[in-house]
Amino acid sequence: MGEIEYKRNIERGAALKSEYNIGLSILRAFMCFQVVLCHFWKANVPYIGWKGWLRFFRGYAVPVFMLLSFFLTEKVLVSHDKGRIIKRLHRLLVPYFCWPFIYWILYNILDWWKRGYGLECGIPELFWQLLMGHSVQLNGVMWYQFEIIILTVLFVIILYIFRERYMSVLCICMMAAWLFQYSGWNKRLFGGLRFELTYPLGRFSEMVPYAVCGFAIAHYEVYKKLKNIPGGGILIISLSVIYIVRYYPVFVEVDGYGYGGFKGFFVAISLMTLFYFLPFNQLPKKVLSIINGLTRFTMGVYGMHMLIGRLLNIIFTKFDIAIGSLKGCVFIYILCYFVSFVLSRMPSRTIQQLVE
Repeated sequence: MGEIEYKRNIERGAALKSEYNIGLSILRAFMCFQVVLCHFWKANVPYIGWKGWLRFFRGYAVPVFMLLSFFLTEKVLVSHDKGRIIKRLHRLLVPYFCWPFIYWILYNILDWWKRGYGLECGIPELFWQLLMGHSVQLNGVMWYQFEIIILTVLFVIILYIFRERYMSVLCICMMAAWLFQYSGWNKRLFGGLRFELTYPLGRFSEMVPYAVCGFAIAHYEVYKKLKNIPGGGILIISLSVIYIVRYYPVFVEVDGYGYGGFKGFFVAISLMTLFYFLPFNQLPKKVLSIINGLTRFTMGVYGMHMLIGRLLNIIFTKFDIAIGSLKGCVFIYILCYFVSFVLSRMPSRTIQQLVE
């Protein structure tokens, strides 16, 4: 236990070095909260005030996650280091396969103990969850994990085969994905499939542009070059893009699976750029340490929030308390964070990888 704790302290210390961008950690935690809002915030909030902005940002959590993922792992992918790549895939596969079993076991135990809550889950539900990361009864949000695993493997193959021209091939993939979306072929091809298949398969082409763009921004060191722009110009541009996209129909909507087209693409890039350049790293080290701790466990919150939220909804319904309020979503996030913190202290690397 001492050695594990020592290594984790070293990692946390490294995370607070000057090259670490705390703004991206804040963005990741904020978007994780948006995911909770997507699934449990039932209020019909108009697009006005700060709650209106929360409602607006709900639809861009997954695009931002995909951008961040490939932005932060670009060096691992281009390294051709088998050890680092396998370690990366292992970190993706552990939560993808472990969370379904946790959900399935807990739901069946609770259903056996107290029927009537609609928690029964059979082998078919577990099968689809493990295969595609998408099941009505279990943890359907893991379709994102499915996409990122497939895309990571695809990137590794492309980088290995096209060693000198892989960026050209990735750009072609991005253009082909957009063509596939706007032509309507994506919806026509996957729209008639069963629920467990249609969304993971239909959203694959919608995720490709975000993955390629995040990778390209890191590969060409775009943000290092943009630092030379004076007067907070990047912040103004990013905010302007977000404002324009929210209030003006500048992009044609895509009939797809929620994340297609240029609208989400430009909002996600603007959000990542905005948080990257906000001067959070100028805060005192103690404040940075606190922020670093509070923005941990996004994987844990993402992986368990459907479980925690559903169980809380069952418990609170008995007392006529609505969990679908904004405060209820905050409570779900905090409880998921607390459980993640407890699991992170376990002397098992596999358990820790479920939440970190």
